[in-house]
Amino acid sequence: MFDGPDGIGKSTLVDAVYQAYSACVVPAVRLNFPSEALRRAGKSGEMYLSAREFLLDIAGGLSTAMSLHRRIICDRSFLATMAYQGCTINTVKEYLPPSLLSDKLNSLTLFRLYLPLPKLVERLNARTHDVEVGLKGAEGISSQAATVDSLSRLDERFRMATEMVVDSEPWKSSPRFRVVPVDMSDSPERCFEKVDRVLDNIMF
Repeated sequence: MFDGPDGIGKSTLVDAVYQAYSACVVPAVRLNFPSEALRRAGKSGEMYLSAREFLLDIAGGLSTAMSLHRRIICDRSFLATMAYQGCTINTVKEYLPPSLLSDKLNSLTLFRLYLPLPKLVERLNARTHDVEVGLKGAEGISSQAATVDSLSRLDERFRMATEMVVDSEPWKSSPRFRVVPVDMSDSPERCFEKVDRVLDNIMF
């Protein structure tokens, strides 16, 4: 699972990882959260997107993919729901597929992507669309433009969410669960190399 604030380079990194592992003996499945169906429903105003809707979306996608017994690569995770919607790890665990909480069946690696805040502000404000996405999703984060102040609050939410996950059972005592911080300041190629080394050590 790859997660971090919008504009950090997450989707570019996930694309590279998926391409690298899609031709392996155990093929990869890529999931994007929120799913396209949930994005459409939110943009059309058909439904109010609360933490519950995001977590149901994640649970449904994971359940289907896990039934295929393949490597799953996730563009976003429940960490974003905790950071943006403010739900707790206990709420998250109510919705996750039970087998994801068992280290006997699955391993889980959560790549926590980060950038120095001035650099992230620069990247966000250079985008030509959806600059405000993610800055209005959580209480207390309401800026329409990316600023160090608004992103510092979002960064703190991601930090707290990560700590809650790491300190929560069953993952706290599981050798098959890990959180890997990734500094996204480097080029996309270098960032992929960092992740690729971690995945090589896990899978081989």
